[in-house]
Amino acid sequence: MRTDNQPVYMIGVAAQLCNVHPQTLRQYEKLGLVSPQRAGAKNRLYSENDIRRVKRIQRLTQEM
Repeated sequence: MRTDNQPVYMIGVAAQLCNVHPQTLRQYEKLGLVSPQRAGAKNRLYSENDIRRVKRIQRLTQEM
């Protein structure tokens, strides 16, 4: 059974789900807005909670 915190989405899939560029997700990580899990040294894995958080960030920034 999968939980909302379980990392499952690679950065490309997460970007598609959030309708953003992968570089945007990297920038959000750099700013500390989202913290994806790592699989190995380079691969970021995003959870359902991460996806919801990015969508919320996008919505809030568009409303400003």
